[in-house]
Formats: sequence, C-alpha cells, structure tokens
Amino acid sequence: MFEAARSNRRRTRRCNIMWPATVDDGARVRLCTIADLSEKGARLELSGPVPPQSRVKLLCERFGELQGVVVWCRGNVAGMRFNLPAADIARLLTPLVPGMGRRHPAQPAPPGTAMADGEHHGFGRKSRVA
Repeated sequence: MFEAARSNRRRTRRCNIMWPATVDDGARVRLCTIADLSEKGARLELSGPVPPQSRVKLLCERFGELQGVVVWCRGNVAGMRFNLPAADIARLLTPLVPGMGRRHPAQPAPPGTAMADGEHHGFGRKSRVA
C-alpha cells in the first residue's frame, strides 16, 4: 500500500537506466551510476555519500552536464533535483531515454464498471476480499 501511494505522488515517469557518470560537489568528484532519471531529477548510486543540500554537477558522457541539488542521501544512494525546468530536461533527455515524459493523468472508471462490495481488482484479476 505504501508503494502504491508513493508512486501515485510522482508526476513524472522515472526511467530506470544504469549510466556511468560523476558527481562534482565542488570539494570532491565522485564516480557514480545514474540508476533512474526523470524530468525533475535522478537517483544516483555513489562511490561515497554526498551531504543533502549540496549543490552538484552531474557529468555524463551521454548528455553532458546537469546541475542540481542533492535532496536526500542514504548511505551511497542519493536523490538529486535538477535546476533546469522539467521541459528543458525533457527536451535534452527524451531523445536518449525513449520512455521519458509526463505520466498521463488518472482517468476515472467508465460508468457502469463499479465493483460489488468486498471486491477489488489487482493486476488484471478480480479477487474477493475476505
């Protein structure tokens, strides 16, 4: 349930990738792997932790340099928010990551598709809740 709630909060699609890169926080350059990308940021697997709120440059052979801020860091994994607007990031990255783009807003269920009490659908199957 937590994962479902968490994924519904995201307004942009995350694209799983494994691209080598470096992160420069001004004091040190660390090797990293970009684990996923979106129009707003990236999840990085680092060779060493970077303090949250650090201003960083993400350098990758595929797209060049993107600047941003580390918003969280747990061990050697960090989340980075890009400084550029999402539309600019999308223009830069969509040719490199075909699935990148905004999620489509959730569509309401068509009329007449209401489920009976105690039933719910999951992964394409109808199941009964005890």
